[in-house]
Amino acid sequence: MRSDENRRRAQAGPVRSRINERTPRSELPATLQRVISSGRALHFSPAKRHDFWPPFTNSVRRYCGIAKQFFGAALKKRLIEEDPFSEVVAAVTGNSEKFYFLTREDSEKIYRACPDLQWRLIFALARFGGLRCPSEILLLKWSDIDWTAGRIRVRSPKTEHHQGKDIRMIPLFPELRSLLLEARADAGESEFVVTRYHDATQNLRTTFQKIVKRARLKAWPKLFQNLRSTRQTELCEEFPSHVVSAWIGNSEKVAKEHYLQVTDKHFERAAHVPDAKKVTRPVTTNPHEQNRTLPRTVTSKNIE
Repeated sequence: MRSDENRRRAQAGPVRSRINERTPRSELPATLQRVISSGRALHFSPAKRHDFWPPFTNSVRRYCGIAKQFFGAALKKRLIEEDPFSEVVAAVTGNSEKFYFLTREDSEKIYRACPDLQWRLIFALARFGGLRCPSEILLLKWSDIDWTAGRIRVRSPKTEHHQGKDIRMIPLFPELRSLLLEARADAGESEFVVTRYHDATQNLRTTFQKIVKRARLKAWPKLFQNLRSTRQTELCEEFPSHVVSAWIGNSEKVAKEHYLQVTDKHFERAAHVPDAKKVTRPVTTNPHEQNRTLPRTVTSKNIE
C-alpha cells in the first residue's frame, strides 16, 4: 500500500520524465503546462488515447491538480514568479458513463467464482461493506470488529489528513457477519482480517478481473469503486443519505456526483402498476371536457 505522498510521487513520475535536465528554469512552468494539458504525461498508448480525448478528461484534470499543488508550493517559497496552473480547471467531475451497478445476482456469481476465503473477504468487504480497496480492506484488524455492538471500525488512509476522518464506524452488515465468523475461525494468530496482499507490488485489480471473467461477466469501469457505489446506492434506499455517507466515508455532495446511481429497478418500480391496485384519474371540472376523460377509477386492464 502507498501513502498519499508516495502515490503523488508515482503520478508525478511521468511528468518529470518529460522534462529535460537542460530545460531552462524560466521555461519550466510553460513546458509542464503544455505536457500535462495535452495529455502527453499520461500512460496512454495512441490507440487508447482516443477514448480519453479531448483533453481535460478526469485523468488529465487529476494531473493538473497535482501540478497545481507543486507550483502553488513553489510560488509560496518564491522559487517561481508565477503559477501557470492557477487558472487551469483541475476539479474532477462525475461521469455517469462509468457507473455500473452490480446486482445481487451477479454479486453471487462473483462470490462463488472467488478462488478462496481471502478473496471472498476482499470482495464482500468492498461490495457489502463499502470499504475502499485495497487501502481500507488490508488495514482491517480483528480488534476493529465489535461483535456485540455490531460495528466495525474502518481506518481510512485516504481521508486521514482531514480532522476526524481517519477512522469511521460502519455496521456489521448481515452480509458480512457469517463470512467474518468463518474467517475468524481460520485466522490463527494473524491480527489482520485479510492476511495476504500486504506487499505494495501485488496487483489486486488484475486478479479481480480474472475472477469476474471466471464468473462469466464482463469487467466494468472502475472495478472497485463501483462496488462502493453500488453499496451506497443500495443503502440510500433504506437509510438517510447523511448516515450512508458517514458509513461509506464520503460527503453527500461527493456521493451525488460520483457514487449514487439510477438503476433499472428504479424505472421498474416507477412504471409498475399492480393489477389489483386501482389507479385514480383526475376528473376535469370543465363540463365540455367530461365526455373525453377516462373513468374516475380504472384498473391496469382498463389502461391497457
